[in-house]
Amino acid sequence: MSDRPSPNPAVTVERSEAGVLTVRLDDGKANVLNTPAIAALDAALDHPDVRALCLIGRPGYFCAGYDLAEMKLGTDQATGLSTAGQALMNRISNSPYPTVAAITGHALAAGAALALAFDVRIAADGPYTIGFPELAKGMALSPTSTRLAVERLSSTHLRRAVLEAALFTPATSMDAGFVDDVVDVEQVAEAAIDRATRLATFPPRSFSRTKALLTQFIAQTDRKELSA
Repeated sequence: MSDRPSPNPAVTVERSEAGVLTVRLDDGKANVLNTPAIAALDAALDHPDVRALCLIGRPGYFCAGYDLAEMKLGTDQATGLSTAGQALMNRISNSPYPTVAAITGHALAAGAALALAFDVRIAADGPYTIGFPELAKGMALSPTSTRLAVERLSSTHLRRAVLEAALFTPATSMDAGFVDDVVDVEQVAEAAIDRATRLATFPPRSFSRTKALLTQFIAQTDRKELSA
């Protein structure tokens, strides 16, 4: 393993010999996305010689969304935070290498979007929820959150997840499309790292090209369905 210093103590980074970059987000609380956390996560993606990315949350919380205290500082601060968060999610979802998230607990609002930015999402079983509660709280979803929801979620659950602010348990989130697998909480980090390690063995150029084509075709299909 090789470690790289992080600009934020809530974010730790290490790279395995197989080229898997394991990033752990743990602020000791609800794992909110504030400006320092977003900057640290973005900086982690600059690590050289990465073959796959694995993001792991803290027990009970994967990410509770944007830091409301920072959002309340003013319109400029709220807009800047959202813009930075969306840029991070877009960077992850467009990453040329495989990405895996270990959903360790609540993934709400921007936290749910962050989870959906990953190619593979493995959730820990437990008493928590995943989803977009924004509309119920008088806030609109960001363009990036909406795009990721359209691309990743089941058409059967999409409108309920977005327009009804429905929240899903780990078990129901599989059917909705928020996650791909649910495992015991003690196994979620190991399962995510193992999946990332397996994907890291795939030829990078082939994976990158196929992922780009898949994203392109999904977008084309979604545009046709939405305009029908």
